[in-house]
Amino acid sequence: MIPYEAYDRPQHLLRRPISVLLTGGRTLHGEIHIAEGQSLTGFLEAKKHFLNVTSARWSGDGGGSTLPHLSLRVSNLVWAEPLDGSLYLTSAERASDVGRRVELHLLGDLILEVTLNIAAELRMSDYFDSGPNFIPLRQATVRSTGRTIDRLAVSHRAVLAIREL
Repeated sequence: MIPYEAYDRPQHLLRRPISVLLTGGRTLHGEIHIAEGQSLTGFLEAKKHFLNVTSARWSGDGGGSTLPHLSLRVSNLVWAEPLDGSLYLTSAERASDVGRRVELHLLGDLILEVTLNIAAELRMSDYFDSGPNFIPLRQATVRSTGRTIDRLAVSHRAVLAIREL
């Protein structure tokens, strides 16, 4: 078997660190290989069934080994968090003067509080229905821990309810 690292990859692919939360509550840290200039949400949208992660480590593994390559089923992702500033969340930003505060109720009893940059007259369901399979969020606070995550791509499949605050 040829190790994943030995496969020929185009030179324009860059390694970018991410953290991924899965539906079972486990967190994985590793690297994705992404084209220069491609956004995280665009990258995830291009994945049909599996996301390849290299240099993968399970969080809370107590110094467990690093896996050279792991493929994760995309439908089991709750979110993906870019861990450095060089990986853009989206390819474009939509400017709006109005921010709407919402709670996103996710799988695993997680609740995120976030301000969405959308107009007041737009229905929340229309906003989420019109978007891609991953919702780009900025400054999302995990209610149970108080942790604020700067940039986050949340899977539509993981969202159970949306409540405007």
